[in-house]
Amino acid sequence: MHGTAANAADVKKDIVGKWKATKVAEGTLPEGSIVDNNFFHHYLILLYRVKAADQILPIFVPQDMQVGIARVKAGANRTYSIEVGSVKLDATVDESGRLLRLAVPASKVVVER
Repeated sequence: MHGTAANAADVKKDIVGKWKATKVAEGTLPEGSIVDNNFFHHYLILLYRVKAADQILPIFVPQDMQVGIARVKAGANRTYSIEVGSVKLDATVDESGRLLRLAVPASKVVVER
């Protein structure tokens, strides 16, 4: 399930409903990405799913036991902005799609390859 910014609330409601109805403990998860917020390369999973269009993607953050959405917006020159809850990230990939740089401006964190 993918969505646009216009229907973000409906997408999140649908995603949360599906995830609650799923037996997470048994490892059966509906379509979505597990994003471990302690591993920066997990954000690359979101970029692989997006291509060139802005997308809203279902995610599960295990540390927080939270189900929600990630907003990924494609920018110029292979750059992306990612919003996961209140966390905003800026990503840059090379021509092959490898993650070169991921920044979390609010935390003053920059991870570079």
